[in-house]
Amino acid sequence: MVNHPGSFRRHSGSSDPRPPHHTQEVPRGRIIAEHKKDQIRDARVAAPNALGPLLGELIIQSNVPVEIVAIMVKVSEPTVYRWMYGHCTPSPVYEPYIKKFLTILRKAKRARQLPLTGSHAQRVKQTIELVKEHRPVISH
Repeated sequence: MVNHPGSFRRHSGSSDPRPPHHTQEVPRGRIIAEHKKDQIRDARVAAPNALGPLLGELIIQSNVPVEIVAIMVKVSEPTVYRWMYGHCTPSPVYEPYIKKFLTILRKAKRARQLPLTGSHAQRVKQTIELVKEHRPVISH
């Protein structure tokens, strides 16, 4: 195969040091800054029963990626951050999802499966496994 200028294809003998696209690492996720952690603690003190700051506190303690929490509670990542920091409160529509996720985190914590460790991708996978293991049973 011949590489043409502007071509995205590379043959095995390419001198390009970059790995092929399919081997790129999964994004690492955001790191919550200390002043933001303080903001979550302040929001918990101001409103001890508020779901958002409680969720934020457990996310930090558990080392769970916010991106997977957003998927589990069916909202965007920025929305989860706004709840965590106490900037807004979750709509009642999302409360059951948040409560289920909090229950899963509490069960995993009691089982000493938290905090999660490893890379961002590993922690996403571990969170999915915890959800499978600890999800509340729905009886009909």
